[in-house]
Amino acid sequence: MRLSLAIAMAEEKVKEGGKNKMSDKKWFNKGAKAGKVEKREKLLKTYEKAIEVISKYAVTLFIKGFELSELGRHKKALKIYKKIIKLFPQLNVAWFYKGFELSKLGRHKKALKAYEKAIEIDPQYAEAWSNKGVALSELGRHKDALKAHKKAIEIDPKNALAYTNLGELFFKLGNLKKASENVEKALKIESDLVPALNLQGRIKIEEKAYDAASESFKQAMSLDGANPVHFLWDTYTNYLKIGFNLDSEDKKYQEEIATIIRNLEKMNETLSKNQKQEKEMRAYVLYFLGHFYLKSNDILTAKEKLEECIKLKSKSSIKASARELLGNIWNYRIKPPWWRWWLNSPLYRWPKRFGFSILLLLISALLLLHPFIPGWFPLLQINWSLYAFLIVLLIIILFLPNIKRIQIKGIEVELQSPPPYEPVLSPTVMEEIMKEIEAKYTKLE
Repeated sequence: MRLSLAIAMAEEKVKEGGKNKMSDKKWFNKGAKAGKVEKREKLLKTYEKAIEVISKYAVTLFIKGFELSELGRHKKALKIYKKIIKLFPQLNVAWFYKGFELSKLGRHKKALKAYEKAIEIDPQYAEAWSNKGVALSELGRHKDALKAHKKAIEIDPKNALAYTNLGELFFKLGNLKKASENVEKALKIESDLVPALNLQGRIKIEEKAYDAASESFKQAMSLDGANPVHFLWDTYTNYLKIGFNLDSEDKKYQEEIATIIRNLEKMNETLSKNQKQEKEMRAYVLYFLGHFYLKSNDILTAKEKLEECIKLKSKSSIKASARELLGNIWNYRIKPPWWRWWLNSPLYRWPKRFGFSILLLLISALLLLHPFIPGWFPLLQINWSLYAFLIVLLIIILFLPNIKRIQIKGIEVELQSPPPYEPVLSPTVMEEIMKEIEAKYTKLE
């Protein structure tokens, strides 16, 4: 019992992954009991060993937290860091990673408080200052964010990520010159810093230096191949490049679009192998495939890709965008016959089928039963003109998908409006989509 008592209890806790129900306080009480019969020196060794084992337990928890975060399971990772903080309330790194996970969950106010706690424990914690700046920026407090980033650089002038985060802030504020200056400083310190390379590529896009942008994204891909964000940015860069240099009617333009499609198909195949974890990213890739197949005039394949995208039931806004684009293709490009519009619509299929059945039932009933109505209901006064009008109206509704206009007594009524928009993967749309993707996938290093 003596010296090994507290140690054994602690080691058991580590082996069981924290499932041992004996509290930390009880471990030390056991050590104290041993101390009553041992010399003070042995008692101190008991506590030192217990602290060492608890520290190993904390390290184990950190590793588990990192793994959970890498898998995108940020809520569970957050619980791990909260557990570490209970063991070591003054451990600044635990507060830092608590803030990190809160940021990944979009809870920026709470993340800010966690970073501030890490800084309170260690005012010279440069990484915490830098991430505090990111949180402040997300909250729209750009002046405070600028101060935080500059403080991080003041503490650690060799912190490449701090320069990158400051560059991100300037990029967000539209100051490309200062954004570029800070990225160059970051890459001078650490030439293979992925976030800096990604930002450099986005700056080059804004400068319309598409070859340089593509080079930055390709370098980021070579260093961080598991992250599809860089691939999508490179794909978009190539799209902008061919749109800037080639006419959409040129053969070369279609060849380049075909190359983009092949690359996206490869990425789709890769992501489909890990469907559970990569479902969200695959939804984006399928949406882009729908757009590019449409640009290559392969309308039916575009429709299929967008249907796949919708079936993934993504929680992001891309699902709504895919439905909108699919509706545009179905109604204005494919233009199905009226019966297919009701029975085979890719959107709201079952409600439309139900509506189709009700219309057919009503029309059939009105046509077949009208000879019997006078005999069945002799006292019922029926306005047969109105009766006929109702039948005609129901038939018009049935054929409405293929009726473009109706002309009555010289008055023409337009029943089908032109397409609400021409589907274009514009820079504005792409920027919004990529911002959403980056929020989910870009890692704070």
